[in-house]
Amino acid sequence: MQEVWTFGIDPKEEFKTNEDLIKKQVELNQKELGIMLSYYYKSQGAVVEQVKFISTMASMEDNTAKVMLGFAVIHFNACLNIHDQKQERIEIQVKVVENEITFIGPEIMERGMDEI
Repeated sequence: MQEVWTFGIDPKEEFKTNEDLIKKQVELNQKELGIMLSYYYKSQGAVVEQVKFISTMASMEDNTAKVMLGFAVIHFNACLNIHDQKQERIEIQVKVVENEITFIGPEIMERGMDEI
């Protein structure tokens, strides 16, 4: 499983560096990125909120970069009176092409079928 989300970039905005562009896009698309990252925690019954840019891990010449995002993983179950929240980080790849920015999550291998 690998999640990929693409967002449009306002062509009127100018950024000095790709890092500034990425920071701004994470800020603008915080809720959508939370939904994307929630797919990685679905099996635990958790959702992701408060996504924020932490740092750039590596920047490459082809307009791609590896960045670290921080976020809160929230487990909530009203029946069991659970409302847990813990801070997590994830390394994702970001690709900027013309007026689009694509966030590519890590690839996590899914469990195959068990033998009988």
